[in-house]
Amino acid sequence: MFSLVALSALAFGAICGATYPDYPIYAFDQPIDHTDSKSPTFKQRYHILGDYYKPNGPVIILDGAESDITRETYGGSKISYYRTQFSKHLAQATGGLLVVFEQRCYGKSHPFSRSTTDNLRYCLIDQAIADAPYFAQHVKIPGFEGLNAPKTPYILYGGSLGGAKTAFSMLKYNDVLYAGIASSATVKSDVTYPKWYTAAQTYAPHACVATINNLVDRMDELHKQSPHAIPQLQKLFGLESLTDFRDFAYAIAEPIGGPLDYLGNSWQEVKEIYLNPAQIGKPSDFDYFCSNITAKTVDASIDTVLSKYTHGRTWPKLSNYANYMRKYYNANCKSPNKLNDAACFGTTNKTFWADTTNGDDRTYLFTTCVEQGSFVAAAPAGQPSLISRSVQAAYTERKCRYAFADGKHFKVPKLPEVERWNKFGAASIAVDRLAFINGKLDPWIYETPAAPDLALRKSTPLRPFVLMQKGRHCDDFRALPDLQDEPEELRKTHEYILDFTNAWLKDFPKWKPGKAKEATISPHAGRHIGSNKTDTDTIRGFLLTPLQAHMYTLTLWPLAFATLALASSSNKHHKHEHKSIPLQKKTATGIRNAKGVVQKQVILSHLQRLDMKYADAAINYYDHTGQALAGFPPPVWKHNFTNCTIEPAPQLSRRMRRRAKEQLADQSSGLLWTGVVSIGTPAKSFLLDFDTGSADTWVAGTGCATCTDKNLYDANSSTTAKELTETFSIYYVDGSSTSGDVYTDSVSVGGLSAKSQTLASINYMSDGFASEPGDGILGMAYQSISSLNAKPFFQNLVSQQTQMRKVFSFYLAESGSELYLGGSNRALYSGNLEYHPVTSKAFFTISGRGYINGKSLSKSTRSYTIDSGTSQIATTYAEAKAFWSKVPHASPWTAVPGTWKYPCSQKINLSFAFGKGRKWAIPDSLFNQGLIASGSSMCMGAVTVIDSLDSGSWLLGDTFMNAVYTTFDLEQNRVGFAKLKH
Repeated sequence: MFSLVALSALAFGAICGATYPDYPIYAFDQPIDHTDSKSPTFKQRYHILGDYYKPNGPVIILDGAESDITRETYGGSKISYYRTQFSKHLAQATGGLLVVFEQRCYGKSHPFSRSTTDNLRYCLIDQAIADAPYFAQHVKIPGFEGLNAPKTPYILYGGSLGGAKTAFSMLKYNDVLYAGIASSATVKSDVTYPKWYTAAQTYAPHACVATINNLVDRMDELHKQSPHAIPQLQKLFGLESLTDFRDFAYAIAEPIGGPLDYLGNSWQEVKEIYLNPAQIGKPSDFDYFCSNITAKTVDASIDTVLSKYTHGRTWPKLSNYANYMRKYYNANCKSPNKLNDAACFGTTNKTFWADTTNGDDRTYLFTTCVEQGSFVAAAPAGQPSLISRSVQAAYTERKCRYAFADGKHFKVPKLPEVERWNKFGAASIAVDRLAFINGKLDPWIYETPAAPDLALRKSTPLRPFVLMQKGRHCDDFRALPDLQDEPEELRKTHEYILDFTNAWLKDFPKWKPGKAKEATISPHAGRHIGSNKTDTDTIRGFLLTPLQAHMYTLTLWPLAFATLALASSSNKHHKHEHKSIPLQKKTATGIRNAKGVVQKQVILSHLQRLDMKYADAAINYYDHTGQALAGFPPPVWKHNFTNCTIEPAPQLSRRMRRRAKEQLADQSSGLLWTGVVSIGTPAKSFLLDFDTGSADTWVAGTGCATCTDKNLYDANSSTTAKELTETFSIYYVDGSSTSGDVYTDSVSVGGLSAKSQTLASINYMSDGFASEPGDGILGMAYQSISSLNAKPFFQNLVSQQTQMRKVFSFYLAESGSELYLGGSNRALYSGNLEYHPVTSKAFFTISGRGYINGKSLSKSTRSYTIDSGTSQIATTYAEAKAFWSKVPHASPWTAVPGTWKYPCSQKINLSFAFGKGRKWAIPDSLFNQGLIASGSSMCMGAVTVIDSLDSGSWLLGDTFMNAVYTTFDLEQNRVGFAKLKH
């Protein structure tokens, strides 16, 4: 039996100087030291809800988490919250008595009047996990006396740290406690936890993440190369008084959160629709933060004020971020105490940290420093980061050193002794009647049994396991008054919890508690993906697969499983069909005005969106194939396909929304090539961009009130339109936004029709989109980079037009430009096509070398992507810098970061060769992009920079394609070039 001295533990009503209407607070005498039979006690608080209790029902101890159980949260006290959320449903369904239990050393349940180092040693995990078992055995609950273990079934239910306590208590005291439900349980401890940011990096709004990643990179570059400019940066944020750069870096990351700080508007606390009916559909504080920093630039001059320190590259949205911090975060931090920046955000004030006043933050920091770990740390070098890479373990360690002086009986270690935590089994912990409920979007998921780098557990009747694909941190705690009104995944999870709990309670009379035993720590049994059998219970967003005793593991299946197989084409010999489609630039001036001067904003916009286009496509490729796309930085923040659950269609469609925004936004530049496309039955004509660097089709829809001066697609007027379940609505990097629906319909080009083509109909465009020419885009690349994983138009067309070859060609010129479907137009080129194999079925990327003045630009081959959606030639900063170093008198053009200027009279002998083929030269008339200013002798060159490319990667756009005849062969996966006849 549980070996503790049975001390007098009479409950006290409404103590600690706090009363709440209908919410009496009780307390009992809890031993300070469970290892000492003569230990003095302290008052540990709790609250009870007995409205649903029935004889022989269980006592459900709900862990009160790391704060005061009477603290205001979610629009009311935590007690009010627990009385109305899923814990209420659990008590009601089981006839149970609900006990809201305040954790030791939190709220007003402190063993001592001061939180010194010696005193706080009694707040560590070994003591904490014995508290609930002691309560179960010895406390006389007012009005429910006699409900003690083991005669009464006690069930623990905790989340996060409370979830870990639940698991550890069940493991060690399973002779007292009958069952446990551990939500988002952080059962594993690591000294540092950079993966806290992985969930936000992966699932937060793409435009928001991209903005932060970019600014973090710029900030770290500034700190490393020009530290004297850091005060200038801090002043923009109103944080100039911070003397440690890490304090500044950590302060501006507070809206995102972190392992030690997750305020109400941080990623961890985004609960979306899982709170209450009044909040459904409303944006969270985190969404508000993201919409602020990605909105239309507040002050464009601020975005360039630091460019001189970062090779002329701008700081997109710096003004927005700085303005948000000054207006909201800084003000809230300083009010009402009017603290200065250093006192509010700094860590160098030893007196502040050494204050031994009891407080939740101090307790949490102590357990972090001693055993729980998870020190704040940025992502490793080479990976995108949401916080400066200057923030590493030493930053948190300093807080520990300042806060906890060596005591007489205890000394805080230099780094956390994580074995104190992991000795219980870490992520492999398992015990009968212990359930783990997790959310895939939880920032703590890597410290739980659902860690993506582990095989997914098998769910069994005695050891249930759930991974909610849309779930965040402890989302199963939240519920609507009627479970039937909940989102399907959440409802299924709640119903499952109720099912297995009642099944356990049915078996309680057979339970024979004995001496507490260490349960078997079992390895993961391999992930259960489910099946396509007809008896699987399919619900929206995931498959629910029956297991033993109707226990479930929630998993997802890709949208592609629902697509129908297309009929194979005939092998008979036939005459190949082809069609010529006239192309035109959308504006006459393109990147230059009538005086031949480069339009700076056009170039800036084009390069920025081109950057995001390729970054997004690389993520799509990884999602669809599980492989990093050659030539692009691997999305290492994504999980390996073999170790994670496949993402659902709704998440794929969110990425598709991002692509729609980026592609349509490119129309403002007048740099892309358009042709007439007919959609629907009866057919209606639209002007769409033909882009070999994307794979989706988009068009403005009739529901778009802001889409003035555009041809609009009306799905309701088309007899062949079929609406899919996806919808889309996002903000993009430049503050533009769009939303709409996804359909399949007939799409025709030059009289050739592709049936059931997936396309997006835009129902809303912000001014940034609505003011731009053109109606949409038609992607021509491989399906592997399609945001929806849908077959692109041309691939769909040739699968139905059996007499058409899977080949298309571009002829781009000042006049007579054309897209030739089904082959190549011999009238426009001379000689034979010189073919080169693509390196992957994603973009049209081939291997080769660049030459200037006949000399190779590199010692080894490079990757070249042929993209009709790119105007210039683009590469990494290092490659571009090396190229321009060979051009006399060339220098960075700081007015347009990522570009160079050079004497207009300078001849640039640039050419490219692929495989063992000929050199294809770029005429000076194409390389010269225009004057940098009216009357200037300097011009902008075609070689530019985008950041999304990996080392050794280049994009060859209009500048190159205007100089050659280009053929894209999807039959043999190759790209061909030929000499133009003109």
